[in-house]
Formats: sequence, structure tokens, C-alpha cells
Amino acid sequence: MNHRLCVLLLVVLTACETTSSSHRPDKPSATTEGNSLWDKIAAARAARRDAPASTLPDDPAAGALALPAGFKPTIDAAWAKFLKDDPEWPASRASWIALGPPGPLLLAENLLRAHVLAFDGEDRRLFVRSRVELIERRADAIPLLVAGLASGQGDTTVRNLSEDLLALMGDVASVACVDAYPTVTTERGRRSMARVLKKSRSKAGIDTLIAVARSNEPFATRLEAVEGLGEIADPRGYETLLTCVGDADPSVAKFACHYISAFRNRAAIPALIETLDRAVRERNDELSATALRSLNVLAGRKLPGDPARWRTLVRAGEIKIDGVAR
Repeated sequence: MNHRLCVLLLVVLTACETTSSSHRPDKPSATTEGNSLWDKIAAARAARRDAPASTLPDDPAAGALALPAGFKPTIDAAWAKFLKDDPEWPASRASWIALGPPGPLLLAENLLRAHVLAFDGEDRRLFVRSRVELIERRADAIPLLVAGLASGQGDTTVRNLSEDLLALMGDVASVACVDAYPTVTTERGRRSMARVLKKSRSKAGIDTLIAVARSNEPFATRLEAVEGLGEIADPRGYETLLTCVGDADPSVAKFACHYISAFRNRAAIPALIETLDRAVRERNDELSATALRSLNVLAGRKLPGDPARWRTLVRAGEIKIDGVAR
């Protein structure tokens, strides 16, 4: 993804609901503080939390000042049908999309907003329906979600739901995250990109996860990559995880120790013994326990956490360090 496209994707986040005044058919306006889609979702969530028991009306026409002629009646009527789960919704959705830009983007934004509010309101039916719609509209939803996550906007709930949606959208979403990663300037955004690649378990993200795990990114971002490599268990990730077993950051080393056993490669035993030795010396009980569990898995036997004894057994040939563990 080139720089210009990334900027354009970030710009579309100015919209809120279906008929936000920030939408213009020719040139979207720049994102301003408090006026992005993510800010307005947060405001809608806060309003619902502070409201009386009755649910606030969902008004997609709020702020409609700059939509092209004829958009508003079609969009308002269609959105009402979606919220009511009306049988005519598919036909109304088709009419909405047929309006052309910015109609499809507005639909994706409204669906994301409905998805988040349905989660908050524990409305399972609306939550699932909006998720299905977003996945079906992935061509419009993916740029919206990637740009929002990359910018670091949204609270934890919105970001988690956005990451989950992208993870469900398959390789095409993973490729979008891979393309976006080099352009992302926020630590929070890079961590989200890595988390999507982990959650999706797409092999399209392996090379990026390898690069992140080996990078000098903050440990939280690297942990996402290490977990992803372990959970996907693609052979390309083995050497990186093996390197991370001895990482200077004990949290990265712990996660790498945990996941390295998924590859069933007994060649990892010496590195695990070294990490066990380090953990014992540093009195890091969590790292020690994790390294020992993986050693027991790869060795096929349960032994105490004594590095010297492990080394003795390896030298004596009683513990093999080649081949595949059963």
C-alpha cells in the first residue's frame, strides 16, 4: 500500500453514520479531532450508557448536510429496514449501493456502528447480522477497518471488534494488514496489525509476523507476532521462534518457549535448556515453568527443572535432540 493510498484511507474516517456531513462525493474532508467515525461511535456508546432505560433512536439522518441529491431518502428508508430485519432489506441494500460513492462506504460505516452498539447492548441477533453484512461487504469494510486500526483510533472494545472482523475476512484482509504495516506510525496501530495477522491464522501474514518478532518493536507488539507464529505453526516461523526462546525480554522468551513445542522439533531442546538455566539463575518462576513444560513435551518424559541434569542426559544420549517428538 503506497503512502497516498494510506492517506486516503485515513481520510475516509471522518464519517460517522450513514449521512454524516463529512461525506462529499468528490473529495472527503480531513479527519479532525473528535470528528472521526471512531470518535462518533464512542459518543453514541456513551449516550446509550447515560440514557434512560429506553433505547435511544438510531437516526442515520443525523448531520445530513452534504449528501448528493437523492441519497438521503434512499439511505434512511433502507437503514430502517435493516434495523427491523425487514424482508425487503436486501432490495433496499441494493438500491443503497446503486447510489454509488460514497454510498458503499456509508453502508460499511453504519454497519460497523451497529455492530459495536449491538455488542454493547447484548443484541446477539443484530450483532451477528451486522457481522455477516460487513464480511459480505469486505471490499468496502477492509479499508475502513485497516485505516481506523492503523491510526490508533477507537477504544479497546471498538478495536477488538474491528480486529475480529478483519480476522474473519480471510487472506484478503491479512494482505491489507501486511501492506499497511510499513506505513503505520502508531505503536497501537502496529500492534493491531500484528494481532489481526495472529487472529486470522493466515499464512499470508507469516513473513510480516517473522519480521515483527525479530524487530525492536515494544514487547507487546512482538508478543502478538510470537503468538501468531506459534498458533499458525507454519514451518517458516520455527527458526524465528527458536531465536526468541533466548530473547533478552523474558516475556518474549516465555511465549516463544511455550509455542516452540508446537513444532515437535527436538532440535529446540538445547535452546530450551539454556533458557531454563537463565530462568533459574534469574529466579523467574514463570519462564522456568514454561521452558520446563516444553522440554517435557519434546523429550517425551517428565523431569525436574534442573538444567544440569538435562544437559547430562542429553550428553549421555538418553534425551534425543534430533527428529520429531511424538
